[in-house]
Amino acid sequence: MRVEASEIKGRLLDSLTTLLDRYFPGWKKGKSGRKAYLAPSKSDLGSFELHLAGPKKGGWVRYSSGESGDVIDLLSVALGRGARDRAAAFAEARDFLGLGNERDDSPDAAIRREQRRLAAARAAERREAEERADALARQAAADGAVGVWRGAAPAGTMVARYLAGRGIDMPVPPTVRELACCHHAETRTWHPAMCALVQDGVTRAPLGIHLTYLNETATGVVKAAVKPAKRMRGATFGGHVRLGPVPPDGVLVVAEGIETALSVTVASGLTCWAALSLGNLGAALPEGAHAVILAVDMDEAMRAYTVAEAGALRRVHPETLVAKAVAEHAARGLEVRVARPPKGMDFNAWLQRQLAEAEGV
Repeated sequence: MRVEASEIKGRLLDSLTTLLDRYFPGWKKGKSGRKAYLAPSKSDLGSFELHLAGPKKGGWVRYSSGESGDVIDLLSVALGRGARDRAAAFAEARDFLGLGNERDDSPDAAIRREQRRLAAARAAERREAEERADALARQAAADGAVGVWRGAAPAGTMVARYLAGRGIDMPVPPTVRELACCHHAETRTWHPAMCALVQDGVTRAPLGIHLTYLNETATGVVKAAVKPAKRMRGATFGGHVRLGPVPPDGVLVVAEGIETALSVTVASGLTCWAALSLGNLGAALPEGAHAVILAVDMDEAMRAYTVAEAGALRRVHPETLVAKAVAEHAARGLEVRVARPPKGMDFNAWLQRQLAEAEGV
């Protein structure tokens, strides 16, 4: 029986998770549920992405090698031939789908097929159990973290003085609150803290919090001299600290840190949200956003970056993450631009320099 290539591809997409269980048994579903992360080799940890849903379903990018392709090319990769051998991939697809006379019905082949089927079933059960456990753990972490924010006071003089000391002279957004005393586990000390709510970019559901530990000195309020001076609690990936409403024109700025985002707002008057990490700059935005400006710092921290994806830490060039964020927003139909301060500076340092020059300092 002859089956057209388009139908084979369609059937593979219909059985995509089963295919992944068989050929990539260590795959992980992303937190949004729309992407999968594959790891056929250690170099692929966190950098081999596949679309599980939407118009790009089955499409994938392998950042470690620069390869990309569709579900047929994915089978070629599974066979160890990169994304090049579509003939072998189609033959494997027919075998996977049980199509045609090319199927090898010898006893040895039947045993191998049954072994693959059992391995795929075990992988599916393990993945589903892990996803249930992860979902429960994320919800528990989010609930605990958000409870801290709800118990915090509206931002008072401590947070306002900290921000003013960095040139950020504006009303503190309601998503940013203040803790009079917050425990720092690593140093076993207590400090006041700026506590910001992290919400899902689309649904506004609370995901966690971002803490900045503070200290009062003779010259003002500064970040506490502890490491880390900032931390996140809860399941914050995919969320933002919303530092203002989506403007009527639908143009939203997204920066990495809270201070950077507020500096952009002071300097430009534009609403800017904090994604809290470069790896999260591409997180989805609400329907009211039609264009996004990514405010990317150019300080020393941009030289190298560590991201966690699919349970693995990897060192990447920051511009790779910026390009990835641009591509993610563009794929959702948003107009995307990138704004940068002068080289060697972040937006807050640039704002402070602008204010000093204006005052003739």
